[in-house]
Amino acid sequence: MPYSLRALCFIFPFLFILLLGCGAAETDPTSVTAVATLAPDQDGGYPAPDGAYPAPEIIDSDGLIAAESESSVEIPEPTGGLAALGGVFINQRTGKAPLESIVYLGDIVYTDTGLPVIRLDRQTAPFAILEENGEFVFRDIMPAEYAVIFFTPEVSFAIDDSETGETLILNLQPNDKIDLGIVELPVR
Repeated sequence: MPYSLRALCFIFPFLFILLLGCGAAETDPTSVTAVATLAPDQDGGYPAPDGAYPAPEIIDSDGLIAAESESSVEIPEPTGGLAALGGVFINQRTGKAPLESIVYLGDIVYTDTGLPVIRLDRQTAPFAILEENGEFVFRDIMPAEYAVIFFTPEVSFAIDDSETGETLILNLQPNDKIDLGIVELPVR
C-alpha cells in the first residue's frame, strides 16, 4: 500500500470522529423564553381593584423590618395620561435591601394560544435603580402590561404575586399610581 494511502486510512477515522463531535447541539426552545401562566380573578386579574398590592411589612430607617403594611415610598402623580409605580425590595432572609440591583418592567406579549410571555430588552425597557433602602419608583411610564423583573449582575427573575405565587403581571392604565408595598425577594 502506498505511503499516502496508508496515512489517509489512518487519518480519516480521526477526522470523522472529530466532525461528529462538532455537530450542532440541539436546543430546547422552551428554555429561551419565560412563560407565565395566570388564572385571572373574578374582577379580571390585575391590577388589584383598589390599585394597591398588599404587603406585610416595611423597612424602618435602620434597615430592619417594621410592623406596618404599606411602604413609605413617595410615588409622584403621573402626568399626561402616563402611569407611576413604586415599592420596596428586601431580602427575605436578611430583611435588608439588596445591593447593586435594578428593577425592569418587561413587556407582556401573548402567544397564539393566549399564554403571556415576558419580553425584556434591557436597552429600551423602563428601569429603576434601587436606592440603599430598597425603594424604587417608576415615573411617567407608558400604560401597558408589564412584569416586574428584579435584576443583579448574578441573577434576574420576574417577581411573583405574594398571594397566588404566579408571576405578577401589572396592567397599568393611564393615570395609575400603584404602590407594590414591600416585596420580599426569595433567597435564590
